[in-house]
Amino acid sequence: MTVSELFSSAFKIVGRNWPTLIGGPVVILVTFIAGIVAVVLAVTQMLSGAASSMFSDTLTGASPGLGGLVTGFMVITFVIMGLIYALALPADALLIALTVRATDKAVRGERVRVGQLFGLARGQMFAVCRLTLFYYTVFGILPDVIFASAVYALFFNAGVFSIGAMYAVLLAIFVGTFALSLLVSLAPIILVLEKRGVMDSLKRSVQLAKPVFGRLLLIHFLWAVCVTPVLMVPTFIVGFVTGFVGQILFMCLALGVLIACFRTLQVLIYTDLRIRQEGYDRELLADWTRNAVA
Repeated sequence: MTVSELFSSAFKIVGRNWPTLIGGPVVILVTFIAGIVAVVLAVTQMLSGAASSMFSDTLTGASPGLGGLVTGFMVITFVIMGLIYALALPADALLIALTVRATDKAVRGERVRVGQLFGLARGQMFAVCRLTLFYYTVFGILPDVIFASAVYALFFNAGVFSIGAMYAVLLAIFVGTFALSLLVSLAPIILVLEKRGVMDSLKRSVQLAKPVFGRLLLIHFLWAVCVTPVLMVPTFIVGFVTGFVGQILFMCLALGVLIACFRTLQVLIYTDLRIRQEGYDRELLADWTRNAVA
């Protein structure tokens, strides 16, 4: 398929199966945000008393001082962030497993049933959790560690402050992580559909994506150019008209649509690559024929 055919096919599939492809992600996102709000409120309420007591002791001189107050707030912040990540990891894994399964069934011409898909997604959630943990580590934590190490080596050891060197390090980290993210972008689809392990899925993704790296770069660039105005402009307008709550609800709906479209696009890319490299079209044709008869 051409790039334009990939995009048009993705939008058509989402349009035909929107109750599941969009509804599933929206339900997960709303539940996740509600869980985050509940956790933040609960933790804040439990720790506010301790923080108030610490602040009062600081003012009266009965505590170690401002350092203890800052430490207390840092502990509260880390506790909240840890709880958020503890909720985000399984939610993200369930979202990936659900959308990949639903899109694959839609591509094969099968009937998409929400209840059945949630059962299949829950069965693979922990396997996908390990993959998302890899993503969080490599694309979230590791770049920060590399940047901090580079800054320390450049500025503290050399004793020279250079804005140009700092931007060069940032650019190198961005280019490296972006290129790697393209090469392993198909790993979630491979893990769910081919039922491989995490490392095997990553290797398989690189194997499929490496020969068509330029094409993947073009597809992701077009997606970013199209998505940015579609997401940002309506969100700003809705937030201005309806307020914060309306903006959050609209963001959940908009992200649900974008996740459905992007995941469908990824599955189509995966399908197209396997057709080009492995003759995958024969298996798809057999599935289409069987589902059409059924």
